[in-house]
Amino acid sequence: MASKFPLLIRLKLFKYIVSLTFILIIIGIIYANYNLYYQSELKKYNGVLIDQDLLKQLNYLGESLDRGIAHEMQLKYPEGLFFSYLMYGLSWCELAKDLPEESSFKKKAIKESMMALVNLESDYCQRNFPKGLSLPNGAFYFSWTNYLRAKILLLSDNFSTRDKLISDFNFNCDTLSKAILDSDSPFFESYSNQFWPADILPGIASLSIHDILFNTIYDTVITHWFNKVESKQEPGEIIFPHSVNDKGIARQSARGSSLGLILILLKEISEINSGGIYVLYNRAYRTSFFNLPMLQEYSGNNSGEEDVDSGPVICGYGSVATIIGAGVFKRYGELDLAERLNQTIECAGYPYENSDTKKYLLGKVPMADFFIAWVKSLKTLEYKTVNTNVNENWRLTFQITSFILISIIVVLLLKINIRKSIIGK
Repeated sequence: MASKFPLLIRLKLFKYIVSLTFILIIIGIIYANYNLYYQSELKKYNGVLIDQDLLKQLNYLGESLDRGIAHEMQLKYPEGLFFSYLMYGLSWCELAKDLPEESSFKKKAIKESMMALVNLESDYCQRNFPKGLSLPNGAFYFSWTNYLRAKILLLSDNFSTRDKLISDFNFNCDTLSKAILDSDSPFFESYSNQFWPADILPGIASLSIHDILFNTIYDTVITHWFNKVESKQEPGEIIFPHSVNDKGIARQSARGSSLGLILILLKEISEINSGGIYVLYNRAYRTSFFNLPMLQEYSGNNSGEEDVDSGPVICGYGSVATIIGAGVFKRYGELDLAERLNQTIECAGYPYENSDTKKYLLGKVPMADFFIAWVKSLKTLEYKTVNTNVNENWRLTFQITSFILISIIVVLLLKINIRKSIIGK
């Protein structure tokens, strides 16, 4: 009889753990459904509406950078440190762009974005990138840093280091322009013999921003570059593949994550009409999961596993592609769809927030936090007629599925509790 009690105790403990797990799952399902009704809290500062959730995210990310999260990200991703500072700096630039110069947020945005740029230009950061390529440190590093410079210059014309920043920016724009005119391929190496078309797009966008800020001198270079891109297009393929060879010919077909990033940047380049590419993207990569909008990483007959570019790919649904997709649809004026994608991200991201900070997935995937913040900060660059026929019941399929799952779990809990009471007797 004595030996029976430890067995009963172990059995009861096991059932308590199972019951607690089921209860936590129920709470998680309810919380996910609640987040499908997420709405950004907007407050007006100096006449400009500011997203309070984005501010909380930037507070959290700023604190994380102070604690060294960028260095932790470098241990996990080849460009972890770079993207951490880049997305943080770009988010501040987008957030404060329309604020007046005297605004405290504008001043903080200049300070934080310049801090990000200083870290990107540091020897520690640059040592992760190759030397001796046609663009210094490779197309990825060169293009994104110049794009950040462009965004800081758009942000303000009144800060102490602006003259130095203009000098660096103009030099890099001229370097890129000469490289484009001297090259047979429109795409440049990011690493030795590794070419990703998305990596040069921030550089092209920086040329277009240059012409907004100063005299129009790069418009013909941009047009020349895009003509080269079109000349490399394979029949039946989307114009921007995921990767190419040294001749600019596709190695990997277009993918949802990289094409989404390209479209966000193309929208800033006035010399290029990206509407046709956007239509193809919408048709090829837009999908849904239980009627929740999502983006695929691969389209048609193309398939592949997840990698460092795609993030987790689950049954074809791309995590990075979906996050970036929210920014694409905002840029191109599909505001209803962008909002639904944001709500889907909130549903899947299980955010935690307090009065000052907000983070996703318990802060265990900081790179997602950086990208979500940047996407939230993006402004709409095209205004379309508001779709008054939006299906307000788009959440219903997910909600019904959630109700069925909760019902099954409740039945299992009741059975467990009945058996526990029998064992107790």
